[in-house]
Parts: sequence; structure tokens; C-alpha cells
Amino acid sequence: VVMGTFSCGKSTVINALIGTKVLPESPLPCTAILTFIQYGQDEENVTLYMQDRMEDGKLISGEVTTMSVAAFEKEYQYTSEDEKECIETGGVARFAKVKYAVMNCSKPLMEGGVRIIDSPGLEDKAIATDLTMDIAQKAQAIIYVSLERALSVPDKEYIISSFRNCPNNVFFLVNKIDLVKKDERPRVLDKLKQDI
Repeated sequence: VVMGTFSCGKSTVINALIGTKVLPESPLPCTAILTFIQYGQDEENVTLYMQDRMEDGKLISGEVTTMSVAAFEKEYQYTSEDEKECIETGGVARFAKVKYAVMNCSKPLMEGGVRIIDSPGLEDKAIATDLTMDIAQKAQAIIYVSLERALSVPDKEYIISSFRNCPNNVFFLVNKIDLVKKDERPRVLDKLKQDI
């Protein structure tokens, strides 16, 4: 599971790990849906799993639909209005119906059952809770991406509430460290270590 706050570079890190551009990359937040990347040949489509719902007192299983990668990126792109809503309410209502998405990738890294999970920014409290309570607890490893400017308040809050007694391997990846002058890097890394 790759985790971190909005715009810290999670999608860029995943694309670099896999060796191809699977996820959209932007300096602005762009991943709004919990997305599983797994081995498969159909790289042109995304499968969406919708949330279960109650109807007339009965639990109705969420629908499963397929759409093109381009349509998925357009439909579920995180906008500035979404960001405002997330800051104000702790979530984005228009994405709440989607449980998660599955993308396929035929690169060698993904063979043998490897699945990489790209998470939206942890500022989305509902997603952060789902990650903590379910997915991250079952993952073999967590890659926590932070920027070179040290951990943000949402980073710290999430780490304190979620990683105490965490059974998983947690790796902290510092993105954009190359933007820090070489002679200042030891001080920046020491600050990050203290925060962690």
C-alpha cells in the first residue's frame, strides 16, 4: 500500500516502481479513488467496485462496472472544488459511491500476485479510516511517501493513530529530496527521522 497526503507524489512513485505510467501524475491532487494495480493484460480499462447499499431494508451488493482508463481519469479526477469539500467536511461525497478501482498492468513486477494499492490523500478521513482498519493491516508492506519539507499535520496524525503496534513493514520514502541543497540534506533527513 502506498500512502501519504495529497500531492506528495504517490502516483509518481508507483509509476517509477512499476516502470511505466499506469497512474496519472500531476503536481495537483489527482488520485481520488482507492486503486488496486494488479497483473493483467487489459491495460485499457478500469474495473470499478461500487459500495454496497441498503434498499428497503435489504443489503444490495455494489455494482461492478468497467470503463476506459481515459474515462476513469476524467470522471474521477480530483478537482479544486473536491479539495475544498475535503478540507471542509473530511471527505468528497461524489466519490463515496465507489469502494475501489482495479487497474491491470502486464509489467514483470506485477506477475506472481503482486498488487500495489494507490491511496487518495489521507486528508480524506473516510479513505484513511478504511485504509487503517482493513487494507493497510493486511498489506505485506506500507510505503509512506512524504515530501522533503518534513511531515505535515495530517501525516503526523495518521502515523500516530495508525502505526502504533502496526504489524506491517513500514517504509518511509522522501520524495523530492533532490530539491534540497546537498549540504542541507542531512539536517532535513534528521528532522524527518525525529518526526517519524
